[in-house]
Amino acid sequence: AAAPQGPGPATEAPVGGAAEDVKPIDLTVQVELGAAGPSPCWLPVAQEGPVEGGPPDHSYSLSSGTTSEELLRKLNEQRDIIALLEVKMKEMKGSIRRLRLAEAQLREEIREKDRLLHAASAGARKRHGL
Repeated sequence: AAAPQGPGPATEAPVGGAAEDVKPIDLTVQVELGAAGPSPCWLPVAQEGPVEGGPPDHSYSLSSGTTSEELLRKLNEQRDIIALLEVKMKEMKGSIRRLRLAEAQLREEIREKDRLLHAASAGARKRHGL
């Protein structure tokens, strides 16, 4: 299951407050082909990994013949994922904060009702001589 790509505005406003303005930062590295500088090269990446010719360890493993453009593309993909995760983490922290506040309010209501119930039952016992 892939997450939706690209930044999108948050559609939900938190309960009891304004939505935080959280926007992912574009961390994309641009590569100009044919520009001055080092040309694309083959980089030996996998120093510790599967036996020669074996399958990669996991989906993020790189073969020993990965080009710099492929490395930059993978790096940009990972940066995009990290940026999205940071946004989600901030949203979750806000949700946790709101839930803790709601929990504290509910606990206070329970304490107040328990106090009233205890006072009412103590008054009833006094009236009946118990």
